[in-house]
Amino acid sequence: MIYRVDKPSDYFSWWEVSCRCDCKAVMVDDFFWKSLQMFDSLRERIGPIEMNCGYRCPVHNKDVGGKDGSLHKRFAGDVWSRHCDLPEMADEAEEVGFTGIITYDGFIHLDARHLLGMRPYCWVNQTALWESKAENRVVQTDEYED
Repeated sequence: MIYRVDKPSDYFSWWEVSCRCDCKAVMVDDFFWKSLQMFDSLRERIGPIEMNCGYRCPVHNKDVGGKDGSLHKRFAGDVWSRHCDLPEMADEAEEVGFTGIITYDGFIHLDARHLLGMRPYCWVNQTALWESKAENRVVQTDEYED
C-alpha cells in the first residue's frame, strides 16, 4: 500500500488523527494504518465523520482524564456525524469491524482492539439507545471499565 504524505487518508487530516496538545504527535505503525482504513470504510458507508480525538500522547491523555490503558495512546477515534444518528453509526462501525465501541452523549469512541489481541468490548451509555448485535462481545451498561 502507498501512503500519502500530505494527509494520512482520503477523509482525515494529520491534524484530526494527531494529539491535540502542543506535541501534535501520532504513533504511526501498522495498527494506526489498519485502524485508519476502518475509519475510512465507515466514512464511505455513512458520509462525513468528525473526529474529535484520535491519538493522545501519554501526557495529554492524563491531562484530559483518560484511563491508563486508553487505546487513544495507540490510536482510537472519538467520532460523530451530522449525517446519521449514533445508533446507526454504531451499527455501521460494528459492520466495518470495529471491536471497541463505546457510546457517549453526542459521540462514539471506536477502536480496533482485536488487532492488538484484545477481546471485543462495548459500553453503552443509557441515553445512546444502541445495542450491539455481535456475539461474544462484552456489553456493559453501567460505569465504563476497560
